[in-house]
Order: sequence, then structure tokens, then C-alpha cells
Amino acid sequence: MEINISGPMRFCPYCGSKVASSDDIEFEEFESDSDEPVESDHETDEIKDDENPPKIDKLAFRESHHAIPDNAKMHLKSGKIVEDVLFDFAKDMEHEHHAHSYIINYDDENVKALFTQTEWNELTEDRIRIPGVPREIGEELVRYGKKTLSELRNSVLTSYLQDGTIYDINKHYNQEWIQMAVRTLVNLYENIDAPLIRNQYENWFTVAFFGTCIDLCMRDIQLCTDIKRTDAPSLASANRKNRGRSGNTKTRKLTGRKIDGIVYIVDRNLEVGVIEAARSFLGVSDRKYLLETFKMPKTLRDMYADLVRTANYDEQKANNLQVFGILHLGLWIQFTRLYRAGGSICIFRKDVVSHHVDSKFSEDGIKSFLKLMAAVYQHKLIIRDNLRILNIRNANIEPGDDDDLLNDILNVGNYSSTSQSSIERFADSWPTPRKKKRPKSENSKKKSAVKKRRL
Repeated sequence: MEINISGPMRFCPYCGSKVASSDDIEFEEFESDSDEPVESDHETDEIKDDENPPKIDKLAFRESHHAIPDNAKMHLKSGKIVEDVLFDFAKDMEHEHHAHSYIINYDDENVKALFTQTEWNELTEDRIRIPGVPREIGEELVRYGKKTLSELRNSVLTSYLQDGTIYDINKHYNQEWIQMAVRTLVNLYENIDAPLIRNQYENWFTVAFFGTCIDLCMRDIQLCTDIKRTDAPSLASANRKNRGRSGNTKTRKLTGRKIDGIVYIVDRNLEVGVIEAARSFLGVSDRKYLLETFKMPKTLRDMYADLVRTANYDEQKANNLQVFGILHLGLWIQFTRLYRAGGSICIFRKDVVSHHVDSKFSEDGIKSFLKLMAAVYQHKLIIRDNLRILNIRNANIEPGDDDDLLNDILNVGNYSSTSQSSIERFADSWPTPRKKKRPKSENSKKKSAVKKRRL
């Protein structure tokens, strides 16, 4: 009897006995009705179309760049115009580069070579930085810095509330998040099946670990934030793609880029953070890592552009806004940020320090995990600061007097259109070229390998 299967089955699902060795595997070709690629983290599994990505429309890029007035561009003290430097760098490229969207990747040595060291320092100056960790959060995290797993287990079973204190979500939510995240890690460490050591699927890490470590922190009732997971389409990306869509058009609305995770403001339709994930981390030269770090800056820039529009192009506000990204590849985590340098130029920075969660308990490992938790909280504070800048939610700020409120009410609708501090123009990210659709006859001939084993 012959059985065709599509997965790496090594044992019979009924009796558990071994049914095939690697030497017994034969391959049979069959015709597939689907043209969807199979998702994989390995370079050898990438579809061949990625070897020939669609080309940039050079003429359209030139026309778009020349439409930006010089007074809306970023001028360095040396006299260089940054947008023009990036245009000259990218105008003859066949395929998409961050420079097409006026994004400067801080780690891109080719772009750095276009400027002197003095110009580079001026261009990439980190004016905003990451907010510091509040002392009360630091003290709460220190409670879980234990030397043994049994001590850590006792800590997560001890209430963070003092005797007689009633839980208040506005006061104790962060303490609850910290304890739940540590408890999740303790459960994984105590599991005799050692799930953190075994190979797992990408979504396993999201559900079993990062759901409490990251998602629970970002889902905040005071900030009115939440997080979407698993191929969530970005609203900011969709807004950019449909920017020129008119009311009488018959064309369908384009969907935004699909992201592994999106942090957003629930009642404002504003996105402030991106999460990209994979099942493992194989180094900074791995294809999966390179693809995610190429996709993330452009998505972040779309989100930043929406924040600028919400700020009514106020330059002072725009210069203090930033958005963030989180990469979690297996148990390896890295944080990123994107902010505006000037004109249409945005800087994409990856944190120098990355984080790694140990697969087994150790005293140093739990300390490293607590530092990761502190970093997660710092990036939630970026959301808080953005909301304060946009005057959306001013938590922990002293209320103004009645005269201020009266003036605000009397001046509703009186906006100056000639403000000297407004951004003249903030160019959108360049649209990623779309792949040409295969003819139906070609799709019908496409074949996929299926493993054939004998029982």
C-alpha cells in the first residue's frame, strides 16, 4: 500500500512505529491548483520568484522626487540636501531600496559613505531617545531576580498586593503583567518536555510566551492600546496605498501590508508599533532576518506619516514623535525605532543591545529576561509620549484651569494655515513594485514535490 503525504512524517500515526528512514524517501511530482508559496524560514525554501523581484519604475520615481520643493527638503549645515543625495544614490537602481522611501538605515554602510562623519552625526542624531524605566517598575522587576527556580516559583505565587489592598487596574496592571510574564516563563522552565529547547513553530512562541511578555504589556486600558497578531493588515500601509483614491472610483481599495503584529490606538485608528516574528534566529545574515528588517522600516514610516497628519504637520510635534518595532525570532529579540530627521527623511535604528531568553533556568538568564521586560515597558512609554504630544491622552498630567478650557472651546475650528512651524511636505514611502501575474496556463503547469513513502 502506498500513501502520499505532504509533511515530514517519520512514525505511523496509529501505532507509533517508524515507517520510513531518510533513505526510503522517494519523490513524486504532481500538479498544484494553487499558486500560493509555502512559507518557510529557510533560504532554500524561498520561492524562485524572489530571485527576480519586480523592478522600480525609474521614471515615476524621478517625477515624484522632482515634485518635492527644495524648501521642504532637509538641508545639512554643509549645504547638502539629503533627499537629493538619496535620489542620486537610488535613481538608477533596478530594485527597491530604503532610499526610494527616504529612509536611512543607520546600519547601511553604503548610505553612510555618501556623507562625511560630521554630516552623518548631524543627520542621524537621536534627539528623542528611549524613555527611562520608572523606579517603581524597576523595583517590581527586581523582586523576581532569584537564584533558583524554586525561589522564583514562590515569588510568582506571592501576591504583589499588600494585605487588604483591593486590585485596581489603573494602579496594579503593570505589576500583574510582570508577574504573569515571569510565571509563564517559570511554567516553561518547569515543563519536563523542555518546550523552549525543542524546535517550535513561529506562532507557538507568540501564543505560549510572547503573548504575556509583550502583548499583555502593550494592551493597556489607560493608553487605550491593543495589539493585532498573525498577518494583520496595516491600516497605515493601506492609507498610503489608497491616498489618491477618489470617491467615484471603481477600483477596489488596496489592502495594507500584512504584519505579524501591530500595536495600535483603539479609538483613533492610529498604529504605533510593528512586530515581526520567525521560529528561529540564524544570524544577521540569514535571509529571514534580512527580509524582516527590510520590510519593517517602510511599515514604520507609513505609521509615522499618519501620526504627522494627526499632528496637522506641526513640525515641533513631528520632531518628537517616533514609532517602534520588535523582532522576535525564536527566543532572540531586538527592538527598533524610526523617527524624522528633517524634511521627508526618516532614520531607522536597531538597538545595539539585543535580548535572548535562555531555554533553561539560570540566575543570569532570569536577570537577562527581566532586562527584556524593562525594554518592553520602555517602548510602551513611547506610545504614552506620542499620545501626550498629539494631545490625545494626557495621563498623569495636571489638569488646566477653566480659563484654558474656555479658550480652547472658543477657538475650536480656528486653525492657522500659514504656521511657520508646519512641515511643508512629507513625501509618502515609495510603493513596492507589484509582481506580474502569471498566465493561467503557466500556473496550471506549476508543480510541487510531494513525499511518497511505502508502508
